[in-house]
Amino acid sequence: MAYRRSPAQLRGAAALRERFVAEYLIDLNGTQAYLRAKRGTVKLTTAQVESVKLLKEPKVAAAVKEGKARQLAGLEMSALTVLELLWSAASLNPREMFDDNWRLLPLSKMTPAALRTIEGIEIARANLDLTDGKRSPEWLHKVKTVSKSKALEILAKHFGLLIDKVEVSGEVDLVDRRLKSGRERARTLALK
Repeated sequence: MAYRRSPAQLRGAAALRERFVAEYLIDLNGTQAYLRAKRGTVKLTTAQVESVKLLKEPKVAAAVKEGKARQLAGLEMSALTVLELLWSAASLNPREMFDDNWRLLPLSKMTPAALRTIEGIEIARANLDLTDGKRSPEWLHKVKTVSKSKALEILAKHFGLLIDKVEVSGEVDLVDRRLKSGRERARTLALK
């Protein structure tokens, strides 16, 4: 006998899927999305299992794909934009950030490509002790840019220049073992 859901249960399941998709699009973390969608009323292990099940449902997968597309469209982002940003990081020339005396350029004077690669800036006041003969306090600027090597690695993988190899050792032929044990059981049953 097949279990049938009432219309109220179907509406509740649809509402849960909708809330789950909205929560999933926030951080792409299925477990946390399920916990937020259920408002924390389930155990962590249940959330882990149920989120995987939900993400495999065709309607949920389609809604997630559509949501991601809407997010990218809202950002005016495309695969080409991502590749351009990666290329900016990979090809950054430090001269785009400094003058001829290696002093940091003002942000208004840096090239757009250089500005896109900045991950963080720290500014600190130095030489607070004016008794050392210097006339005024100095400012220390630390600029952190995105990793050039990481950007190159991502680009190389994208263009198929770098392929991760996975080595598997040990017994991986579980199906073959099960078939053999099943045949042995069948033989012993046939002999009885």
